[in-house]
Amino acid sequence: MGWKSGVCICIIILLLCIVPCQAGMSSDIFYRFLNNSKTVTNANDIVYVESNYILNNTVQSHKHLRGIVDIVGFGQMVYIDGEYYIPGPPEDHAIIKTKLWDEGLNWNNNFDWIKITDERITTEDNITTVEIDIYLKWHHSELKTRTVCGLNGCTTYKWISKTYYHEYATFTASKTAPQIYPETIIPELNVIVYNDSIKPKTIIHLPNTAYIMGYTIEFKNESVEYFNSVLSVETQDNGLPFGNITKVASQSIYADSEMFSRAGQNIIIKSTEINDSLRIYAMTPFDEMEIDYTVTNYSDAQMLDNVQLSSAFSLLMLAWVIVFLLKYYRK
Repeated sequence: MGWKSGVCICIIILLLCIVPCQAGMSSDIFYRFLNNSKTVTNANDIVYVESNYILNNTVQSHKHLRGIVDIVGFGQMVYIDGEYYIPGPPEDHAIIKTKLWDEGLNWNNNFDWIKITDERITTEDNITTVEIDIYLKWHHSELKTRTVCGLNGCTTYKWISKTYYHEYATFTASKTAPQIYPETIIPELNVIVYNDSIKPKTIIHLPNTAYIMGYTIEFKNESVEYFNSVLSVETQDNGLPFGNITKVASQSIYADSEMFSRAGQNIIIKSTEINDSLRIYAMTPFDEMEIDYTVTNYSDAQMLDNVQLSSAFSLLMLAWVIVFLLKYYRK
């Protein structure tokens, strides 16, 4: 055996030693990584801080009413492959911000209140529009006097007379709505049970499927999560956060366990007694859905049959070679 062959064998042995070590970082380390890098695994975990939002500067007016109405964006919004998505109708996720004030009420004209009396949100041709009905109440104050004279002389009375005014306006704003997150095609998984006497185990291959971020596997009161991608929390120019779907750099992102291990995109369960206790869920940025699966069993007998067939084939080939050599040397 040459030195090159020896080096190849050493490399192969080294790789075989490394693969079992990919059981992964602990869940505590992983979630600390998530927190430090502003990464989440569900759009519900994106934190919205209204004070960070920057409204547009378009002022709408009517008589003494002034205001800015803005659709700053949409909640639970995620970004993937150049498109923004939300989980449902834009009307249910639009984030509306308003700033209202009065103008032109000078001396003796006094502000009472501004109220939003109604709000309507509609979407047509991918444009979401909000209409806000506003009510302004103000009054004009005037000092009045009246002199009343009687047997005991005259008395002058003073009071403030208030005349009330009511103003109404409807301010609007529009914004292009994100797309609705595509209907997720849930794969049917094949669970392979190797029920051999040496090292029985169950293997689940988790495919990297479009619009599925990862999987949760539950078995005998234990569970692991496997993510192909996560949501990197970023902000738009106006300060609204969204989740940018980002591929996971390391696939080893679940807790080490006596029950589970991983090889590539395969989760290995150190048991074959799955019965009805195995549950598999697919996770999108918004929810999780249980997956149906089929079970394929491999037993000692099946493996032995394969070994016997292989041995029989090898013996047949050996016999053929011997016959060929005998005929060759008899010539």
